[in-house]
Amino acid sequence: MVAAILALVSHNYLHTGTLTFDLNAYTYMKSYTYPLFFGVVVFLCFLAAFAVKLPVVPFHTWLPDAHVDAPTPVSMLLAGILLKMGGYGLIRMNLQILPEITKILAPLLIILGAINILYTAIIAIAQTDLKKLVAYSSVSHMGIVLLGIGAMNVAGVSGAVFQMVAHGVISAGLFMVVGIIYLRTHTREISQLGGLGQNSPAIMYLSMVIALGSLGLPLLIGFAAETLAFYGAFTSNVFNSINFTLPWTSESIYLPVSIQILTAIAVIGVIFTAIYILWMLHRVFFGNIFDKWRNFPDATPHELVILISLALVIVVFGFYPKGLTDIFVPSVQLLLHFV
Repeated sequence: MVAAILALVSHNYLHTGTLTFDLNAYTYMKSYTYPLFFGVVVFLCFLAAFAVKLPVVPFHTWLPDAHVDAPTPVSMLLAGILLKMGGYGLIRMNLQILPEITKILAPLLIILGAINILYTAIIAIAQTDLKKLVAYSSVSHMGIVLLGIGAMNVAGVSGAVFQMVAHGVISAGLFMVVGIIYLRTHTREISQLGGLGQNSPAIMYLSMVIALGSLGLPLLIGFAAETLAFYGAFTSNVFNSINFTLPWTSESIYLPVSIQILTAIAVIGVIFTAIYILWMLHRVFFGNIFDKWRNFPDATPHELVILISLALVIVVFGFYPKGLTDIFVPSVQLLLHFV
């Protein structure tokens, strides 16, 4: 990323005589287009950096291990805020500064987003560690951000921003629930849990609200964000097919794959999300309870304050998403005006 920034600054200085790091100086250069090779290299440098942070498959493997080793507050901060720096960077650097290159490489963003959504959702189903399941769920949902950015329209990019907000609240809540359970049981193995809702109805019901928000249940914030991002991708005309030339030959390859087809494939990930979320809720809170959890205590007052606050955000902005979209959609429209 540092190399890409220095390359942009140097290139701008050579062609304008102005040495500046002001982002607006690069955004408003509508009369100038970067050379294709230079633009692609800079774009890929930024993408590589932000792909690790978002994270994007195959640069995602650090995240589940980081979450497992991190204490609950750090996991909440990491998933709720820090991962969003990757999505923010893609919007402000790749899309804002290099819109022409973004349009050329939009198929790459959409394909990576679809892989993120599907691949990590399937992996989440196979997890036996509760925290790892939530971690892979986090990676899957960040694929929707990539999909929305690749759509390059107001609905898609707004959906990506909305998804970052929604995921921040939902993932923080899920990791809080995992932390509460681990504090009482000293295990995150799903097979060792079960029936916990019998003695802790408050934890169970609040966990259900948060988890169903992650699932994308209508009238919850996750549904509003995902719907907006998927709608933006379905209505985008950024590409109707994929054409590229192999660098070592002059042969051109044509694939009749549109953004709508790739988005439809990505939507299948929502089904897998429903599978692992409902399976997780059933295994942890329902069914027969182990004798050792007979005295499993319900939420403490400070735990209730945190869980209720997060659940309220999930419900309120699920019912009234306009309260959030009115804040960031004008900024997205202004950004895309220069794209």
